[in-house]
Amino acid sequence: MNSKSEINMPKDVEYIIDTLNKKGFKAYIVGGCVRDVLLGKQPSDWDIATDAQPEDVKLMFGKIIETGIKHGTVTAVINGCNYEITSFRAPSSVKTATIKEDLGFRDFTINAIAYHPKEGIIDPFSGIQDMKRSIIRAVVSAEDRFREDPLRMLRAIRLNSTLGFEIDSAVLLTIKENCRLIQRISRRESGMNCQKY
Repeated sequence: MNSKSEINMPKDVEYIIDTLNKKGFKAYIVGGCVRDVLLGKQPSDWDIATDAQPEDVKLMFGKIIETGIKHGTVTAVINGCNYEITSFRAPSSVKTATIKEDLGFRDFTINAIAYHPKEGIIDPFSGIQDMKRSIIRAVVSAEDRFREDPLRMLRAIRLNSTLGFEIDSAVLLTIKENCRLIQRISRRESGMNCQKY
């Protein structure tokens, strides 16, 4: 595994982060792209998390697609490539979220890692350690994460098959206990959303 603390990002991604920073907002690459780079793989896409709201983001970039506005996500189209930019998630009691709070709402520790060129790697849930151990472990509570989004159960299986990582016993037990929740997922959802992972 590549354990370097500096990640080379595409120029477009650097531009997005720099633009948000210059407007006074925090911005980080997050999730699967950070995981893949640390594993020595080429990311298929680059996701950005920010404390800016979608309305702020729409004013900063030329072409924006409202891909998941109810979840705080818009897609910036830059040089013909799509980049998802999502507002930080936070507990309902918190008005202004931080990157660490946002990472706390992600599915698995190996996907709960962020990076900023000046701040370096942010890994509050020991995702890098779990990558070294080749294990898929939930962020804080597997049951909470799966009840928030049952699709995450399928993602665990997909990560197991694509990365060859072992699914943590607590996660596997929770999948078995909550498998009925899969019925809430449409066939379209299970096919499309899993492709990223």
